[in-house]
Amino acid sequence: MSGGLRAQSEGKAFEDLFEETCIQKRIAVTRIPNGCRRTGPRPSDLIQIRSPYDWALSFQGRSAMIDTKSWAEKTLSPCRVNEHQVDSLEPHGKQGVTAGYVIWFRRFDLI
Repeated sequence: MSGGLRAQSEGKAFEDLFEETCIQKRIAVTRIPNGCRRTGPRPSDLIQIRSPYDWALSFQGRSAMIDTKSWAEKTLSPCRVNEHQVDSLEPHGKQGVTAGYVIWFRRFDLI
């Protein structure tokens, strides 16, 4: 399996584990899907729209907006953070909502 496909597969496994854990802990969890925008009349006239972040969570009157990452390296460098996600998460954080990343560092098996 190529490195990119392996990383994608491991990322999907982490997302599945994250969602399952939330459900087990009775945290309301909603996956924010990627979308698309129509650019013309034909069905093929679609472009993918990236999601602002991966998850909206609620528990006992508190909410969190979260993006999950699966990472092979030892640290997460700022250049690898998606600016559009930070731009989407930041206003929620400024309003007192927990907003940010949950990262699985695969090399150390730490979250």
